[in-house]
Amino acid sequence: MPGTAPAQFQAMDEREVELKLRLRAQDLAALRSRLDALGAAARTERVDSVYYDTPDLRLASGKAALRLRSIGEGRTRRWLQTFKTQDSAAALSVRGEWERPAPGGRIDLRSLADSPLAQMLDGAPRAPRPRATGELLASLRPVFRTVFDRCAWDLALEGAHIEAVIDAGEIQAGGRSEPICEAELELRAGPHSAILDLALALAGATGRRHADLSLLPYGESKAARGYRLALGRGPMPFAAGFSRLPQAFTPQQRVAGAARQLVALGMTALLANAAEFADSANPEFVHQARVAIRRMRAGLDLLGAQAEVPPALLHSLRTWAGRFGAVRDWDVLCTEQLPPLAAAASGGSAASWTRVCELAAKRRNGARTRLGRQLAEPAFAEFALRALRWSAGVPARPGKRLADFARKAVRARQRRLAVAARSFARLPAERQHKIRIQAKGLRYGIEMLQASLPKRIRRGALLGLTRFQDAAGSARDALLVQLAVARLTRSAAIRRQVQQWAQSRQSTAIGKAQRLAAYLKPAR
Repeated sequence: MPGTAPAQFQAMDEREVELKLRLRAQDLAALRSRLDALGAAARTERVDSVYYDTPDLRLASGKAALRLRSIGEGRTRRWLQTFKTQDSAAALSVRGEWERPAPGGRIDLRSLADSPLAQMLDGAPRAPRPRATGELLASLRPVFRTVFDRCAWDLALEGAHIEAVIDAGEIQAGGRSEPICEAELELRAGPHSAILDLALALAGATGRRHADLSLLPYGESKAARGYRLALGRGPMPFAAGFSRLPQAFTPQQRVAGAARQLVALGMTALLANAAEFADSANPEFVHQARVAIRRMRAGLDLLGAQAEVPPALLHSLRTWAGRFGAVRDWDVLCTEQLPPLAAAASGGSAASWTRVCELAAKRRNGARTRLGRQLAEPAFAEFALRALRWSAGVPARPGKRLADFARKAVRARQRRLAVAARSFARLPAERQHKIRIQAKGLRYGIEMLQASLPKRIRRGALLGLTRFQDAAGSARDALLVQLAVARLTRSAAIRRQVQQWAQSRQSTAIGKAQRLAAYLKPAR
């Protein structure tokens, strides 16, 4: 039952398990009311923090942060120093955390001697001596500041101890600022799934009810935002590939566990890119978000029934794939495909091409506005929370080891694809498109399972799939450009120009894809 956390709960020393939630201003009052209803009294305090680092930002480069924080005002003010490690983009994060009192409002490195701080600052293998401590302290400089009002609730919920907070204020650095409007659910004791269950309940997504508050999981910490602000850098797209995580899926891992890890990784990339979509015109945010969804869908499809994926999650992934895909198609059309065609136009068709490009840009902006509204609604946040909740769960049946599963599953898909693509050039366009999607999905699957596959399968298959997919994709793109232009203009000259271009491009690309289809068979 809800209430104040009992004394028997033990703190999770030196480790922070936290879910960060981005909030809409319109949801703050309702969220506070729901937290109050859980039975614990809220604490409201002013929190002022200064983050320190060396001039060369040694801590930031190691994904760590050191802060000196004052909480409260006047005689009740207290000071804390905190060192955190393993900062990541995951919304549900597990990090090292060492928090100690800071009497007099000064950093005391000796009280953090059991943390890796000294080693990160100068490579010392043990706690610093008094003189070394002074030298290390002298090397630190303030980098940025956060100032916010915090409402906090201490909750006991069905075997879990959770601290819930709502922060509203700003990050300050170099005369610049960014707003803070977020909630954090920190697990003090209990299973990780408990904070996701609480987030869903607070959002209103209980039983058959859907969320009515947008509590959107996101992974960028205040420290990461502060460093970015201090350096004058904007957000960067989050790459959704597995190439930077070659050991993410190990041969000893079980299929059901791999499926959950796939969703956790995929949602990290999706949420990181979706969080910046509204404030950036960079089309790569949409591209990487779409790739993240495609990789999740392809991987779950390859893992099959042993993954134990809820149908509702598969349906949501399909829905959001379509929404991001609609924007991505307009992005590609406007930034990559129409400009060279317009530049090649001659005579009186140049003015018509200008109108075509303007109308396409208008349609693109409309698609982006529509997606922005959809991402701000509670439905997207609920989808993200449910996906993360499933990924944090324990499978009922673990399934096979990837070492025993991967080769057979991949070879079966290779054989099926090779048969389907045997007469590629004679197939209808929609069937060609489905085969291309099969090839892309298989490539994603092989990249996911690379640690469990023989080198000859991994290298040979990936090269063949990539070449075939590119050729088939070129043919598909030409068809889509022709169809889009036909909807954008009635100009016979432009339609004729695009038709001739598309037919030539399709002929070349389909012929190439047909030749490459011969290399899709599994290696013996």
